[in-house]
Amino acid sequence: MAAEGPAALLLLLLVAVAGGDDADWVRLPSKCEVCKYVALELKSAFEETGKTKEVIDTKYGFLDGKGAAVKYTQSDIRLIEVTENICKRLLDYNLHKERSGSNRFAK
Repeated sequence: MAAEGPAALLLLLLVAVAGGDDADWVRLPSKCEVCKYVALELKSAFEETGKTKEVIDTKYGFLDGKGAAVKYTQSDIRLIEVTENICKRLLDYNLHKERSGSNRFAK
C-alpha cells in the first residue's frame, strides 16, 4: 500500500505533463540563438573594457627583473575577465513568449 502512493503521484504528474498544451511549454533556445547572444555579449563586454588606458607591469614575475608593460586592452587578463562574466551577462536576458525566433530573448 505504501508503494501505491508514490506510483500514483508519478502517474498523476505524467498525465498532467502529457495532457498540457504545447503552447504552455516554452521552446528552449537553439544552438544558433545561444551562439548569437554569446557573441553579442562578448562584443559588448570587449567594447566596455576597451576604453581604458591601463597598463599592466609584468616585471614582477621574472627572476631577472626584465619585463615589459602590457596594455590592458591587449592582455590575457582582459580576455579572462570577459569570459568569466559572460554567464552573468546572459542571465540578464528574459524570455518573451509572444515573440518568435531569436527576438523572444531580450534584456
